[in-house]
Amino acid sequence: MSFTYRECKIQIERDKFDKKDIYAAWVNYDRGCAIAVPYAVNPTEAIRKSKLWIDKKLIQD
Repeated sequence: MSFTYRECKIQIERDKFDKKDIYAAWVNYDRGCAIAVPYAVNPTEAIRKSKLWIDKKLIQD
């Protein structure tokens, strides 16, 4: 799943750990990309945390 937030592309990835789904969020922006959320228990948490990461790391610059 991917979408745009404040001119950044957020990509949510799903994987398995101990037979449970886990989620991570990558943020692609004009200066590169970063794993903004290395672990979340559900996609909603990954989305929320990735938006916070963008607001704190990129918007304040």
